[in-house]
Amino acid sequence: MASQMIREWAGINQFPTATQDKLLGLLGRLKQE
Repeated sequence: MASQMIREWAGINQFPTATQDKLLGLLGRLKQE
């Protein structure tokens, strides 16, 4: 499970910063629900 999250974060880190912010915002909202 942890390794899957690390792979996802590695993928996110390849996006431009603006896209990272949007993805992190979406992830944050999903975790809150």
